[in-house]
Amino acid sequence: MQLFNELFKFFHIKVNPTVNLNNSSDETKYVPFDPAKKHILESEGYRKILPVEPLISIISEMEVEKDVAVDVGAGTGHFTIPLARIFRKVYAIEISTEMAEYLHKKAHDMGVNNIGVIVMEKPPELEKADFILFANVLHEMDNPEEYIEWASKIGNVVAVIDWEEDAPFGPPADERIPEGEMIEVLGKWFNVERRDVYRYHYFLLGKRSR
Repeated sequence: MQLFNELFKFFHIKVNPTVNLNNSSDETKYVPFDPAKKHILESEGYRKILPVEPLISIISEMEVEKDVAVDVGAGTGHFTIPLARIFRKVYAIEISTEMAEYLHKKAHDMGVNNIGVIVMEKPPELEKADFILFANVLHEMDNPEEYIEWASKIGNVVAVIDWEEDAPFGPPADERIPEGEMIEVLGKWFNVERRDVYRYHYFLLGKRSR
């Protein structure tokens, strides 16, 4: 418990006190965080709270082309590197140059050479993606709907993993995006399916409406 209280003390300093999915701002801004605390994201405790296996199992079994995946807010590559083992190419989007360099080196050291790291805040210009992941990142944005709409234009399937309102640790309650609100926004562009796989996070799959 102490480990994750430390994590969110340092990594969830909001620019604005609340999240508004319908923010009309033209800019998507992320929460500033301290890359010096990245060791927490590499800890065994973090892997227990947010294991990779459920996501990878679900995506592996889906009838979706395994060509291009995008991990928005990739961090240390918690999900990025496992995704790179089932997709031909994975783009990891980060705002921190230090985190991006860490992820690049980590992937290189592990012999994973199909990850492209993109350092920017705005949605990148990509032609298409078979799968787009938002894990613990949308609640950190001032205008998360901008990124969801971007995903609807290039992506076939999206997954949103974010904190349950009643999780005993994590970001402050007024910074979390309620699951119902997230389903409503995703539903503007995707057919949404809920998967009950995590204890402290909700998991939503969105398949683009035809």
